[in-house]
Amino acid sequence: MTVEIKPLGLKCNLNCSYCYQREERKAEVLKPLNLEAMVKAAHGCKFSFFGGEALLNPKDVLEYFFKAGANSIQTNGILVDADHIRMFKEYNVGIGVSVDGFGEMNAPRCNAALTQKTLDNIKIMRDEGLRVSIITIVHKMNANEKFKEFGLWLLNLGIPNVNLHFMQRGPAMVTLSPSAQIRFFLSLAEWLEENKGMRWNPFLDIRAKLEGKDALCFLNACDPLVNTSVESIERDGSVTGCGRLGGWMKCDIKGNERQVSLAQTPQENGGCKGCRFLPYCTGGCPGEAEDWRMRSLHCSTLKALFRFYENILLDSNYVLGPAVATVEGGHGDDPHGDHHGDHDDAALGRN
Repeated sequence: MTVEIKPLGLKCNLNCSYCYQREERKAEVLKPLNLEAMVKAAHGCKFSFFGGEALLNPKDVLEYFFKAGANSIQTNGILVDADHIRMFKEYNVGIGVSVDGFGEMNAPRCNAALTQKTLDNIKIMRDEGLRVSIITIVHKMNANEKFKEFGLWLLNLGIPNVNLHFMQRGPAMVTLSPSAQIRFFLSLAEWLEENKGMRWNPFLDIRAKLEGKDALCFLNACDPLVNTSVESIERDGSVTGCGRLGGWMKCDIKGNERQVSLAQTPQENGGCKGCRFLPYCTGGCPGEAEDWRMRSLHCSTLKALFRFYENILLDSNYVLGPAVATVEGGHGDDPHGDHHGDHDDAALGRN
């Protein structure tokens, strides 16, 4: 399980058009800051800086938490400077950068100048030998052939780990139609079969689930109360769940009520009744559903990818494994999808 800390709450230097935190940020009331309580709430576990924009934290606060066990950070990369790089190197911090591609591909996040600043800082961090991974939101501006060029650019920098997120919320002008999204993800799946050096999600995890192995993040039977993928430590040391699900206070007892309901609810009513992939995808991320009790709005893309990898495995005479019902594993990209360039294949049982 990933433990993330948010000393500044949801404060950010950007206003991405599709950000799931936009409305919450407007209404946020910050709790009193208690650094010691936040560290204590981690119970000795390593943890990750999150936001908002984590690099808006004062540098003494960043260093305090790096010394206390923070080993990763999620950032849009714009504010990275020499002092940050020194701390990243000294404390062996993995950096997850949120960016959607070159130039106009990243327009829903920020303007071209800020995008170039992010790209320049990615290269600087790699030149300094730092571990970098990427989170990308898929939308109309980047779901094209240029994204493969972006992926190759990252790979040439020594960044094989990329996590593609479905858009949780966003304006219609940048939202892909279901059919366009399916075509894009399937084209990437085929391309990745020819580029084995790349470690991209959700592709790796979908195949892993079909093989009966562990997967990360949204394939793990989440709901807002009992998600097992992430814990978020607030400013006062209180613990909530995944921010993509609203940041509810966490329940101590794991339940599968959402999955039981999905299994009994017809697909035309937002459920998964009769779907053979439900034991593997568990309904997808509830934060991507119209109502968290329903299946993900990206179900059609998930089904297409499960079929794609199912056919590959069957063609290779692979015997599909049983679904892993629950996973007490990492959250992925610290947070939401990859391990900042230090995936552990042995731990995940992958070859």
